[in-house]
Amino acid sequence: MKQRIYNVLWLPSTRAHAFFRDAREDIARINLRFLRLSSTATFVLLLIGIALAFVIIDGWHITIYHILFIPSIVALCIASWLVRPTARPSFITAFTVLFEIVLYGFIICIDTVASPAAPCIFTQLTCVALPAVFVLPPWLSYGILLGAELAYFAMTMMFKTPFIAQYDIFQMVAGLLFALCVSQFIMSFRLNEYELRMKYEGLSTRDTLSNIYNKRAFYDQARAYLERTNPVSTCSFAFIDLDDFKGINDTFGHRTGDEVLKSMGDILCESFRPQDIICRFGGDEFLVLLDGLVDERIIRRRFSTVLDRYAMATKQLTGSKLTCSIGVISAQECNVSLDSMVAMADIALYEAKGAGKNSIVITLSTSLGAYER
Repeated sequence: MKQRIYNVLWLPSTRAHAFFRDAREDIARINLRFLRLSSTATFVLLLIGIALAFVIIDGWHITIYHILFIPSIVALCIASWLVRPTARPSFITAFTVLFEIVLYGFIICIDTVASPAAPCIFTQLTCVALPAVFVLPPWLSYGILLGAELAYFAMTMMFKTPFIAQYDIFQMVAGLLFALCVSQFIMSFRLNEYELRMKYEGLSTRDTLSNIYNKRAFYDQARAYLERTNPVSTCSFAFIDLDDFKGINDTFGHRTGDEVLKSMGDILCESFRPQDIICRFGGDEFLVLLDGLVDERIIRRRFSTVLDRYAMATKQLTGSKLTCSIGVISAQECNVSLDSMVAMADIALYEAKGAGKNSIVITLSTSLGAYER
């Protein structure tokens, strides 16, 4: 039980760092959505609060802080609706921080300077709510929160009557502890939810046998890559086919065949860079998109290594060195069609098979229009 509580309250920095690094665009969209909702809700609640204060509190009068708060929150509200969801994540984060600082500033002034003889009403509610609403790195979220609480403490001691100040300070300590606990639990929930979503996304995009991309995921990733790089894409597509794979299943069984497929997936992942896109295209075929690589000597050297490593791996699995055939199509600084590149790599693969298998055929193309589908 103690260990479980410890795991909830202590968030490993590596998990949080990976979350804010890998999901930064999703986080930015979430923050922008809540910026719009929060700024709009703050404006509406501010007007309702002022109206109710006039009706309910005897002798209450509006202060300069209430008057300045209205146009400030209106400006932030309008600006949040004008910001595009595609804006840079760093810009949205900065806008979120600005909103929190403005909101904390006016709320603290209203709760202290504007009402020195009245108990605090809004500050601690805001301190609990904001860190839970927006998704900010812990150091930034807690830094703003602690800064707000210190400012509130200083202004309470300066402007509040001593009798009221003691209760407000007690409320501040309780509110700060509650805000930290709530923030930790919510961040833990967000990390667990993100990791679970990544796990299920991985199951839907990964080939369960070789643990590389499946065909559908490859097309999604390759299309996204070409959208970024066209019309001056420089890349190569490589089609790999395991020679006489059916014979492996017939002779050694499907379990050994599965191990052979898995070993090829491992070899490709170890032989190429993280930015290269690797997939099991189907059956005993694999496809690789080589980012920015068109040098025939380098490509041939890398795939020669793949041939050698595959032969050694299959020697251990079956007792015989098996082979594979590879067809590569390269395009340099041109508008690349995904379907055309896959089709031309497939043609190069069959040329490699026709050349006697266990061979590599590399073709350079700068005109892909004939293969458009």
